[in-house]
Amino acid sequence: MAENQPNEKTPESVIPDDAPAIMRFAAPFENPQDVPLISIILIDSGEMPDAAAAVADLGFVPTVIVNGLSASSTALVTAYRASGVEVAMQADLPEGAQPTDVEVAFEAAMALVPEVAMLFSDGTGAMQDRNVTAQVMQILADKGQGFVAVQRGLNNAARAAEQVDVPAVTVLRDIDGAGEDSRAILRALDQAAFRARQSGNAVLLGRVTPQTMDALRDWAGNVDPDALMIAPVSAVLLSK
Repeated sequence: MAENQPNEKTPESVIPDDAPAIMRFAAPFENPQDVPLISIILIDSGEMPDAAAAVADLGFVPTVIVNGLSASSTALVTAYRASGVEVAMQADLPEGAQPTDVEVAFEAAMALVPEVAMLFSDGTGAMQDRNVTAQVMQILADKGQGFVAVQRGLNNAARAAEQVDVPAVTVLRDIDGAGEDSRAILRALDQAAFRARQSGNAVLLGRVTPQTMDALRDWAGNVDPDALMIAPVSAVLLSK
């Protein structure tokens, strides 16, 4: 659907090299009518062949999550970036990790996947520790990256991010994490779209699987861009 395709960068819109990472590595996007936004952030576990091509063919630009510490991370990020898709990094930290462990893990991950706009956290592991979360947020602030999180219980990492001026958003709903079929995925998308139109922007979490790709492609073709735009997550973060 052409209306939801990102605009190509013009010479006037080239982002300076010293701009925050969320601006340098975001997918180009404009919202001239200032309509509500809905974003889809997708976890790529590296299991689907030609995933970058499938995602680029959705008719809109989602944001893809790549495990920054996996052996295939560099190749995945390169493929997505070449396809015009923005990338979020996930760097799982096990329970018991200390703030010093965070620096080591993030240095390793960012060496493998430097061109990422934001960090994604599912809210588990060491991110439930306030000291670890604070260290992560300081790193994101220094890099100029955004933050997307699944909220778990009373832990609100997104709020911790905003306290140090890291643009952050919490996932509204996981659309396929419990093995939902296509009908359930479509229903979840419709419900989230209704909520976004009524109360503002929404971010949904899914996975790069053939079933989810097919459902997203079908659903996107019926979205009215005059009432709602499908946007990369960076657009939601930068609108805050």
